[in-house]
Formats: sequence, structure tokens, C-alpha cells
Amino acid sequence: ALPICFPVTILNAVKYSKAGSDVVIKAKHLKEEQKIYLEIIDSGVGMSEEEIKMILSGHGKDIDKSSLEKVDSHGIGMPIVLKLVELHQGKIEIDSKKNIGTKVKLFFEIDPKKLQKTEGLVIKSQKEISRDNSSKNKKILIVEDNPVNIKVTARILSDSGYQTRHAENGLEALKILDEENFDLILMDGEMPIMNGYEATKQIREGKIFKNFKNYQNIPIVALTSSSEAKIIELAKSSGMNFHLEKSTSKTKLINAVDEWINHASSKN
Repeated sequence: ALPICFPVTILNAVKYSKAGSDVVIKAKHLKEEQKIYLEIIDSGVGMSEEEIKMILSGHGKDIDKSSLEKVDSHGIGMPIVLKLVELHQGKIEIDSKKNIGTKVKLFFEIDPKKLQKTEGLVIKSQKEISRDNSSKNKKILIVEDNPVNIKVTARILSDSGYQTRHAENGLEALKILDEENFDLILMDGEMPIMNGYEATKQIREGKIFKNFKNYQNIPIVALTSSSEAKIIELAKSSGMNFHLEKSTSKTKLINAVDEWINHASSKN
């Protein structure tokens, strides 16, 4: 199966292309290098060299998008792609010209022998060992309606030893919380049926639950597409403990999860 960052990159290419323009997709097996090569070419808005540097450094959300008419852009698409490429131990290259188009190149190792050798050289730090031990039997509910974001977040958490389950909206989350025990909730803001802010308010009130008893103390971390002050304040006022942007690094995500779970455990 192709890495999930491939369809995400295609969606980005379509999103930023003009109506009626083409998006070219290529996939090759580079036998000599033992790699899969994926290529996505669009004739969309393009990027300057400075913007490419910002994207590859993880600061794509800071690019000025005021010139993009009729495009709902939060700037988190490429940060998500970068995170996925990192998870797959791949490499990304971007060639682009403003108002002409963009070519994204993705490279992934497929040689099992090389992968085995790499795994043999991994030495875990004391912090990682401690995390592995503390995350055992800890369970996190991911409340998110975007299937790509669900997969990315679940993969990051499972790689760090956490168990996960997801709900696609706030109402579903309330039902699941009354059926199973969780140590932390990652809550999106905008979702259909019931958004994350309303769901958090109902969790903190606890009136809807028959079995869930830890509704006042369970850590709820907002994981939203924006870090604007009004979004952070909305998360705080609804009863969430902390805020993270979806484009944050996996290290910051795991550190926040570790910290809030440990904080909750110390209070119990």
C-alpha cells in the first residue's frame, strides 16, 4: 500500500490548482536504489523559494495566503505531509514556481535488509524508555472527523505505546466515554453534529453520563487547525486543559500527552 502522505499530497495539489487544470501523478520503483518514487505535479498557484523553505522547515502555516481566493486554507496540509513522510522514514523534495505550478517528489526505502539494519542501530534514550513504561495501558480518545488526521495522530500515539480509539464528532465521543475508560481526550474544535467545544462543556457538566465518573478531571487537549487567540480562548472557556495546533511536531504532541496524563495520575 502506498504511504498515506501520497493521497494527502494529491488533495493539496487539486486544492491549489485552477479549475480545469491538470494534476499529473507518477509512481516508480527505483530498482537500483531500492526505493519507491512518487511524483505529484500541478499547475496551480505555485510557491517562491522562500515559501518552499518555510514549508520544509515546518512553518508552512505562516505563509501569507491572502491572495488565495475561494480557497479554504489553514496551511496545515504540508505540515501533515511532512509528518507522514517522517513516520515512513522517507524523503521529500519540492520544485515550484509562483503562478506556474509545483512538483512534489517523495522517496521511500523498500529494502527489508536495510530496514532491519537500521532498526538494529536504534538506541532508546532514558526518556523514551520511561515514556514506554508510563504509556502502557494508557488509553486516549481521539475526537476528529478527518480520517487522515485520525490515522496520523493514532499512528504517532501507538508508536509511543498508547492505546487509542476515535470518535468522529462530539456526540459520538460522549457515548463512547460512558462505555469505556480513557486517560486523556484529544479534541478537535469544528466537527459536524456536535463540535468539540460543546462536547467539552457537556463532559465537564457530566449530566449526560450514567457510568463515566472522571468527567471533571480527565485531561482534554484541544487539537485544532488554528492557534488564533480566539480559538485558544474558546477551548479554554469550554473546559479544555491545553491547546495544540494540528501542524505541531510529533514530539510536542507526545510531550503534551505525557505531561497531562502524568499530571492527572499524580492527582488521583
